[in-house]
Amino acid sequence: MSHHFPNSHKKNKSSKQNHMLDILIYPVALMSPIMTIPQLMEIWVHKNVAGISLMTWGAYAIVSGFWLIYGIHHKEKPIITASAFLFILQSSLVLGVIINR
Repeated sequence: MSHHFPNSHKKNKSSKQNHMLDILIYPVALMSPIMTIPQLMEIWVHKNVAGISLMTWGAYAIVSGFWLIYGIHHKEKPIITASAFLFILQSSLVLGVIINR
């Protein structure tokens, strides 16, 4: 006698959706750090820190640091990837603001 579970087809669909999300999350994880690069260029290349909030970018760096710790603890590579890049870039931005003020 075969047992058929009423929602067993949903598991396969969900698994396929999860796999697609797992594939897409890596490019998404790189988008935020890449979007930070123009701000870094403005600070480090052009030495322009006008309108840059040290408090805001410092807070972003701290939050990224916590996300990095969380990702490492849970062994979540997309979170580790994005958070590590963001932490490095945001910390560089903070350092650039401090140096170029």
